[in-house]
Amino acid sequence: MIHLCGATWHIRFGATNTDEGFYAITTRAVAQGELPYRDFGFTQPPFVLYANALPLKLAGFGLTPMRIVNGVWAALGLALAAYWVARRTNAACGLGLAVLFSINAPWMYFMHMGKTYGFTTLLVVLAMWTFLALKPGTWRAAALGLLVVVGIGTRLTAAPFFVLLWLLALWPGRRPATSELVAAVASVGLATIVLLLPFWWAAPEQVRFWVFDFHRLSLGARKWDLGWQDWVSIGPGVWVLAAFAMLVLRSRWKSGEAGVFLAAGLTLAVNLLPTGAYDEYGMPFLMPLAASSVVLLNDASRTWSRGFVVAVVGLATVAQVAVTPWLTASDRPDVWSRWLTPRSSPYDYGLPGEMALAREIVWKELKADAPFIGPHLLLAAETGRAVPRELYMGAFAFTAEMPADRAARLHLVTHERLEQWFDDPQVTVLGFFPRLALDYGWSMPSYAQIPDDAHMRWFGPVWRQFRIAYKSENFVVLVRKQPAVGEARIP
Repeated sequence: MIHLCGATWHIRFGATNTDEGFYAITTRAVAQGELPYRDFGFTQPPFVLYANALPLKLAGFGLTPMRIVNGVWAALGLALAAYWVARRTNAACGLGLAVLFSINAPWMYFMHMGKTYGFTTLLVVLAMWTFLALKPGTWRAAALGLLVVVGIGTRLTAAPFFVLLWLLALWPGRRPATSELVAAVASVGLATIVLLLPFWWAAPEQVRFWVFDFHRLSLGARKWDLGWQDWVSIGPGVWVLAAFAMLVLRSRWKSGEAGVFLAAGLTLAVNLLPTGAYDEYGMPFLMPLAASSVVLLNDASRTWSRGFVVAVVGLATVAQVAVTPWLTASDRPDVWSRWLTPRSSPYDYGLPGEMALAREIVWKELKADAPFIGPHLLLAAETGRAVPRELYMGAFAFTAEMPADRAARLHLVTHERLEQWFDDPQVTVLGFFPRLALDYGWSMPSYAQIPDDAHMRWFGPVWRQFRIAYKSENFVVLVRKQPAVGEARIP
């Protein structure tokens, strides 16, 4: 019940994220038979689109269904992790793990966001389960090899966790048998050939750009400035458990849980330290860290006094409830948003109403067969309107740094192409963000910001031909002006 209430809250009031629009549209494209990279650009590996395509085809591609589906993936991961902990320890420990994450507002916030974190979390827990539940041997090596490919094919920043578990499985306190080595390597090779190489064969230039070059070329534009407050606030209770687990790790270093602890801890360090880019990148790996910590502590607690055990549990609970709001209270007028990380947008209680009003305007003003133009793609997903393929990446679809022919091959849009759509009489609605930089204000892949004066000049045709029909904290919806009687439409 606690988890369900928290999920409902975050699905309804979690602030919109710029990425959610392009995840919705690209998932819809896959459900309609389009192929990532060949037919449209996408900044992540492709598997999350296929995981979400069928559920969203049944439920709809709007914001709420997308958040529900991602929340379900995360809930399944949490249920599996809690069940494993209960089986290895006792029911109270399993229930405690489930409650710890259900009251972790940052974790719930990002798990119910329309991105990759929910499905990545499920895969991470499946890898943990496989590593711990299966006996060392060829089947475990092969299964973890498959999960390496699927995990990396879902989110690149998850690579350390899957690779480390795969390597640890090959050295279970002894030299690996030849059959284990063959199974481990063959499973990775075959899964890569079957699951990933078809995308490369279909569009090698596009895969290389979107999966590798895009991130390499944009590294310099990211703010690598996470502070200790950022990573502490993503899971204070988990850090307490992990700190105590480190005290007993030396005596349990040969256990499977120690391996999971090591893989999760190192992956969190890679994503968050010394000054990472985004605190949310660590979210999928908190669960294996917490689950392994609970098991390690339970095994060690047999020699502890009851009072010490109660103190550890109490400290973790108090930390989870009190630390994050203590860190954010001075910057957050909204009380409930103080439980979110310092960099997270606060809860948006007006979002459902704003979405309903903006959606109604798009339904009314844009014909069903007319293209939706603009970076705020959630409105296109909510209303079922088509989006040109060059615009699938929303705020990250624009380039001013490459020739038009290369931009077209890579499914990026240029200013000249945007002007053609602005002048097209069939385009009667534009969907923008209130923040100017998100309205094609960045040039991909360098993230070079277009100067405001140049940006405003570029949008001259917009201001001449469109009027603001709706503006709120989340949406700016423009509708084409109707020409006066006897006046020709602006070409």
